[in-house]
Amino acid sequence: MFEDNVRDFQGINKVNDDIKETLKDTNLQAALSILNNGITIIAKKIDPVGSKLKLTDFQIVNGCQSSHVLYEQRARLESGTHIVVKVIETTDQELSSKVIKATNKQTIVTDEAFESLSSFHKDLEEFYKAHSKSIDLPIHYERRSKQYDGIPNIAASQVMTLTYQIKAYVATTLAQPHSTHRYYGELLEANRLKMFRPSDSKESYYVSCLMLNRLERAFKAGKLDKSAKRFKYQILYLAHRYHEVLQARKNGYGFEQIIHEYCDEGKYLPIFIAATNLVLKMLEVSRISWKDAERSKEFTTSIRTAFEKELAR
Repeated sequence: MFEDNVRDFQGINKVNDDIKETLKDTNLQAALSILNNGITIIAKKIDPVGSKLKLTDFQIVNGCQSSHVLYEQRARLESGTHIVVKVIETTDQELSSKVIKATNKQTIVTDEAFESLSSFHKDLEEFYKAHSKSIDLPIHYERRSKQYDGIPNIAASQVMTLTYQIKAYVATTLAQPHSTHRYYGELLEANRLKMFRPSDSKESYYVSCLMLNRLERAFKAGKLDKSAKRFKYQILYLAHRYHEVLQARKNGYGFEQIIHEYCDEGKYLPIFIAATNLVLKMLEVSRISWKDAERSKEFTTSIRTAFEKELAR
């Protein structure tokens, strides 16, 4: 019922603690309806049944935090305690999105977070879920903040946030590893016409994050030169270029084959090692400092040129 909420339950934080403290105080609890922003529900159909409402296909689009805290503290609730509930009947998806955005503007939610409301991101989340059933150490797309918190079989290292997704895609498909130091909202805005378009393949987004996840695992395990970690997006870019070349040269080589390779360390680690060595080699001959190279389009061009020369041999 919180699927269209911008954020999942955020757990222990100041806002939720304040709601809890209000419920603990009998006098404050009686004033809950004027102290709380309330709950907004969107339903596709509303049917009055006596003194009740029957809701069809409904979502709580604002009030996720209040709903969770109220449920946790249900034993404390007095019979005279009320909360304001706004119920909206509509089948207009555009209107629903506007309602979600307007109601959530009351809390601290960045404009970028509303990006995840689009059908593209919901489909992408499902794409991740479908592939999680067929590979070891699967990754999961966190479309809504903290939605995987508290799920025992999903480690934090397996969760790919919107920030991860944007940076991985910008570094690989959009060939801009030098831009990934920027705030993800700025990256999204700068590439708005190139990302998350209905015509984009979900595979390219998924693979970019799968590669990034495996690259970070390799660094954490000490299997790559740790001095090159600050250039992980350049390394990711070169690995992506390698697969692009194979896709162009080998019939039948596509995303499923790439996904399969990143389920086997013996196959993907040599790719990362070669990419890392090339980046370090180019840093040695480059006149650009390491700090500047990390953010330099010129350096990205130099490693791509060096990569293509290696392939031509």
